[in-house]
Amino acid sequence: LDDGVSAGHPGAMFVVGKCLRDGVGVPADLTTGVVWVKRAADLDYVPAMHELGEMYEDGIARTSSSSRSTGGDDDDGEIDAENDNDEGGGPIALDGLDKNLVLAMRYYKRSASLGFPPSQLNLAKLFLLSSQIDATDSVPDSVVANTQSGQFAPVLSSLGDYQMRALYWLKKSADLGNQEARTLL
Repeated sequence: LDDGVSAGHPGAMFVVGKCLRDGVGVPADLTTGVVWVKRAADLDYVPAMHELGEMYEDGIARTSSSSRSTGGDDDDGEIDAENDNDEGGGPIALDGLDKNLVLAMRYYKRSASLGFPPSQLNLAKLFLLSSQIDATDSVPDSVVANTQSGQFAPVLSSLGDYQMRALYWLKKSADLGNQEARTLL
């Protein structure tokens, strides 16, 4: 894995991040683990984007065996994980990773847009569960037109914007074979 990380391979970064986060083969270090998963996601590695979506959707409690490392910023060019509040990240608290549904939706949307059915499903579920989340997602007019001509026409007039978004992502996921999405439709 070290060679892969050194070569900038996002899959290797992702695995290192998960191992550090979960303490698999190394002492658990939630902060550093999340930083490595985020680096892989920043390189458009779809499984890392999805994993970050799940982490932000659920939040992560730090276990007693986890390191108390906070990333820090010592001018070495490394990511300051505790203050990583840019568009793609979020705060990593000393007691774990805070739940953040807006960031979860952002990561799910990135991987869903690249055709990853589990992210499409999770994004749809978040749209169904919460009409309070302000996310920057829209359903293209062509999709609405296609949907209106199909089996969903009777319900479209009563659906709100979030439900339309959920329907859009459920359909995308179901079209790619996701059985749970098919069931929800």
